[in-house]
Amino acid sequence: MNESEQSKLQGFCLHGNFPGECLACREEASAREHQNAPKNLEQSLNSHLAKGVRPIMTSIGSFEDYKDLEREHPELPNLDTDMDLKSATNVNWHADNKALAENDLLNAGEYTYVISKIDSANKLSRQFGGCTGLVVAGTETESGKNISFLTHQNLGDMTQEKKEEFLKHMEQRFAEIKNRCTPGTIDVVVVGGEQMDIWHKKYSKAIKLITEVVKKDMGFEPVVIGPKIDGAYDNIYYQNDNRHLSLVRSNVNPKVSPFLGGQIDEKRNTWK
Repeated sequence: MNESEQSKLQGFCLHGNFPGECLACREEASAREHQNAPKNLEQSLNSHLAKGVRPIMTSIGSFEDYKDLEREHPELPNLDTDMDLKSATNVNWHADNKALAENDLLNAGEYTYVISKIDSANKLSRQFGGCTGLVVAGTETESGKNISFLTHQNLGDMTQEKKEEFLKHMEQRFAEIKNRCTPGTIDVVVVGGEQMDIWHKKYSKAIKLITEVVKKDMGFEPVVIGPKIDGAYDNIYYQNDNRHLSLVRSNVNPKVSPFLGGQIDEKRNTWK
């Protein structure tokens, strides 16, 4: 793939912001670029992880970017096959109450939030508009394998009662993954959201609430990918075994890069 082809995707190591990752070698490129990250940035975003523990890595691109690459490189995972995720759990925020119950997703009713089980399955979730989500991964002590859970929530329009239920369920999931995983192996990433019109206040409040609960229950701040600033929506695809996250959004703005949750007020002024 030549330089112009690579520039179609704004792929990066989530904990280091490296634009231009090629999907054809995303794993090798992510590992290599992460290794070459500026030390102060890498250490600030990875300080909660033990030495040698792989952080959650991500590739980010627009729907058009991914479709262009599919045409040029049909051998690669693609959107039509959900990035070739095998037996993926669909954390479907749009599901009705019956489907939520059948799939064992924690929730407080339709269109509030959904939280997956903690297991070794691949996971996906679609149509993050103003909604935010978390990807939480750790290394299970008993098996030595990666396990994870994924959330999709609309904190901006949730009643206080529903928010309290969400926080209780998050506390439950965090306690479980801490109990099952080796210390220093758990990583937390925040996805979704949008920073425009009335949503900018809702997004900031959501990030502050999420950061508060993660810091209280896990002892560190989550890494936030950053919001959309042009509306539309995001889809995410998480490959559990190698902690790789693919985020597909309407447009990729180069001004938006990963940050710690506590930096939300500082960062949002740079997205204009």
